[in-house]
Amino acid sequence: NILKSAVEDKKHHLEDKQRRASLSAGLEKRASMEALMAKKIIKDIAHVTIQIKFGILSLEKATPLLEECVSATSGDTDCIHYGWTTCGKELFLREAYTSGAAAANHLGAVGGAYAKLLDAGALTLSSFAIMAPEKELEAVKKAGDELGATYWKTWDDWACPTFAAGSASHSNTICTINPTFTILNMEKAEPLMAQCMSGTKTEADCIYYGWAICDKKLFCREAYFSGKGVAAHLANVGDLVAKLLDDGAVKLDSIEVHGPPDQLRRCKSACEALGCSFWEAQGGFAKFATPTTALPPPIP
Repeated sequence: NILKSAVEDKKHHLEDKQRRASLSAGLEKRASMEALMAKKIIKDIAHVTIQIKFGILSLEKATPLLEECVSATSGDTDCIHYGWTTCGKELFLREAYTSGAAAANHLGAVGGAYAKLLDAGALTLSSFAIMAPEKELEAVKKAGDELGATYWKTWDDWACPTFAAGSASHSNTICTINPTFTILNMEKAEPLMAQCMSGTKTEADCIYYGWAICDKKLFCREAYFSGKGVAAHLANVGDLVAKLLDDGAVKLDSIEVHGPPDQLRRCKSACEALGCSFWEAQGGFAKFATPTTALPPPIP
C-alpha cells in the first residue's frame, strides 16, 4: 500500500508539472500572438478600392472578356486584389490598389476592355464607385471621370501589414462585406463608427476596415480572410451596428457579402439575420499573404 501510494503521488506530481508547463507555454504563445496583433495595425492607409456593379446580359460573352481583364491586371505590381462576383443577374468587380496614381494607371489600361464589355452586349453598367483618402481621390479623378465614377472619401481606415501589393499571386478567396447606409445624423453616427473601428482591430481574421462617405451615403469597406471571420465580426460589432440604426444615426440601404461559395456557407446564418445578399466569387487574384495562425483562446 505504501509503494502504491508513492507511485500515485509521483504520477500526480508529474501530471501537475506537465499541466503547469502547458499553461505556461499557452500563456507565452498568447502573449506573443497579442503582441503581433498589436503590431498589425497600420494607421492612415492610402489604399484605393474600385467597385463596379453591372447588370448581366450574357455571362457567356462577359466571362472571356473579364478573364482578359484579370490577365492584364495580374502583372500590375500596385494591384492588391482584383476579381468579380455574381448574384443572380448582377456582376460586381472588386479591386484594390496601393494609391490613387496606381488606380488611375489601371483604369487607363483597362478602360477599353470595360467599354468592350458594354459594347458587346455582355453587361450593362449600374454603378461605378472609387473609395480612398481625399489625396488619392484627386490622383484618380481624371481617369474616373471618363468612366462616370462617383467618389467616396474615407472617414477612417486601418489594415493589417499583409494588405499590400506583393509579387506572389493566388486566388482571390477573401470575403468582403458591403453595407451601404443613408446618413441621418452624423453627430450621432461618428462615435459609434469609431467604436466599430476600435472593436474590429481585435479580430484576427480582419484584413482591413474603415468608413467612406459620398454626400449623404455611408459605406463600410471591410475584408476578411474567411467566412468564419465574417461571422466573428458580425457577432463582435452587431450591437454597435444595431445602435447606429436604433439611435437614428443612419438607415441601412443594403448589405452584401462577397466571397467563395464555401466561405459564404460558413457565415450564411449570421448574414441571413441581417438580410444580406450573397455574391459568389467567380475569378480573380490577390497578392497579399494569408495568416497561418490564429489567436489562441484565453487560458483558463
